[in-house]
Amino acid sequence: MKTIVLFAITICLLGNGFAQDKLATDKREHLTSANNPLPVPSNGNQQTALLATGLNQGNLSGQVNGQPPKPGTVSDSDGNTYMTIAIGKQVWMAENLKTTKLNDGTEIPEVIADSVWENLSAAGFCWPKNDEMSWKDTYGALYNWYAVNTEKLCPKGWHVPTDADWLALEKAIGMSEKTALSTGRRGAAMASKLAGEANLWTDGALELDESFGSTGFNALPAGYRGGNGQFYETGNVGNWWSSTEYSPLNAWYRGVYFYATDVARYGLDMRTGVSVRCVKD
Repeated sequence: MKTIVLFAITICLLGNGFAQDKLATDKREHLTSANNPLPVPSNGNQQTALLATGLNQGNLSGQVNGQPPKPGTVSDSDGNTYMTIAIGKQVWMAENLKTTKLNDGTEIPEVIADSVWENLSAAGFCWPKNDEMSWKDTYGALYNWYAVNTEKLCPKGWHVPTDADWLALEKAIGMSEKTALSTGRRGAAMASKLAGEANLWTDGALELDESFGSTGFNALPAGYRGGNGQFYETGNVGNWWSSTEYSPLNAWYRGVYFYATDVARYGLDMRTGVSVRCVKD
């Protein structure tokens, strides 16, 4: 496991002066500005208490007629091959997407400059910290929501999950429907079940939970690229798009944080670069 000394981090939000204690308590208001990075302070001590929820254990293995699913793979337009995992009635990629092409062969622009990323309103991607050599194989790429909205980002026969797809996954691993439909961080132990590879995560509550890694979903902390073009929280946070709009400038996403065992469900600035998982049609 990675051991680091955590320094107090001030998250800079363009166009406003929110402090970390404000970020720790706000759940919706801070998402309305298109300039805001993700609401993810690094100091878990400032976060609200974990949500308690009754667990209805789902069919984590995706068994059919009592038989375990066969291991699977799927390949993208670049020829990258991904392991897949059956959870409940769904089949998911067990790795983050790293394609540089849509499934019709169209190149997705790689955007390096912060100023270009900040003003982008079309499909774009980047590598974490703009470092393909170091991070591609581990964390995959970060995509803005405009790439998701092409409806061609995932391999043919697969799609970027809708918010409803994420809800189905969460219920399959034990989250109640009432809890799943709420906004914010919800479902104690659910993030730990989805996360994997403890050595990549900063030490915290997420990996200390006994259910860590139990589903095989293997959520990893790629961090994110804010709407201002800057990179944040690699090693601390993992975030994944849904294809469902939250508002004209935001879309639903899921977040997993090193200091918490619950899964975040918020709306997010469409310019933000986060990870993508695909789910089978």
